[in-house]
Amino acid sequence: LANTRNSIEMHEEIKNSVNTLIKELDKTNSNSIYIICCTNFERNLDEAVKRRFDLILRFRRPNLEERIKLFSYWLKPFNLPRKDIVDLAKKTKGFTPAEIKRSVKEAILDALTHDEPLNIKHLLKTIRKHKPEGS
Repeated sequence: LANTRNSIEMHEEIKNSVNTLIKELDKTNSNSIYIICCTNFERNLDEAVKRRFDLILRFRRPNLEERIKLFSYWLKPFNLPRKDIVDLAKKTKGFTPAEIKRSVKEAILDALTHDEPLNIKHLLKTIRKHKPEGS
C-alpha cells in the first residue's frame, strides 16, 4: 500500500493512494488514536510514510532452534523423525513463521493430492518453491 513513490513503473493511482495515506496520517495527530502498520518489505516502504511513525519495531526471523520448534509443532500429528525436522529447519533459514506454516500446509495438500502419507519429500518440494519474503 505505501510503496515508495520513486518507482517509474508505479501507476499514478498508486502514487495518489500513498499521498492520500500520508495526508490521513498527518490528520491523526492525537494521543488517543493508534495506527499499527506491519510489513515484510520495509525496504520498499515510502520514506515519507516511514517518517510519520513514532515507533518502528523490527522482529527478527526465527533462528535454527526456533524453526525446529515451529516444524515440530505443525508436524506433530505426522510423527516425522527429528532428523527430518532438523533438516527442514536448516533449509528454511530466513523464513518467517507464517512462511514455514504455509510450506507445511502446501506439503500436506500435496500429499493428500497424491493420496500419500506426508513425508519429507513433500515438505522439501514445497520449501524449494518458496524464497523467504522481504529478506
